[in-house]
Amino acid sequence: MISDLNLYLSNRGLAVVDPARAMPEEKARRYLYEAVGLQPWLGSDTPTGSAKPVGEGHFLVTAKGLTKELGYVGSYGEILDWVARLYAATCDGEKPGDDRLKAQLLKLSRARAVFRYPGLREDRLPRRPGQGPAAVHGRAVPGTMTASRWESPSRPL
Repeated sequence: MISDLNLYLSNRGLAVVDPARAMPEEKARRYLYEAVGLQPWLGSDTPTGSAKPVGEGHFLVTAKGLTKELGYVGSYGEILDWVARLYAATCDGEKPGDDRLKAQLLKLSRARAVFRYPGLREDRLPRRPGQGPAAVHGRAVPGTMTASRWESPSRPL
């Protein structure tokens, strides 16, 4: 996902300085869509096409919106911050970004929400501790904390 974001942002920069060498926007977004499970993951690009190391039709996210692992993952399974960055990368100034990415971010947020419960941090900001003890990886008790404030209309949540 990090590589996909960097590839996309690099392509946007290239489109500014040398548009003839940049990928078309829809082709560049393919990488973002694969990363968040909107399109099947094709693996690395090779001179003969996509590598498809796990065959056709492999998605990195389940139909219900959880990342594919061998069980529920705490902490590093929390990709919502990265998906929000992918969405923000498609924003043009204060204009909203890609609708498909935003819808997928909301879907992923809802899927992860069942593993969290409401609370307050010491500074009285809302927090949502995760279910660390139930995690296959990243176990923490009571779980990792999240709290955020979105200040821009281009931010999805």
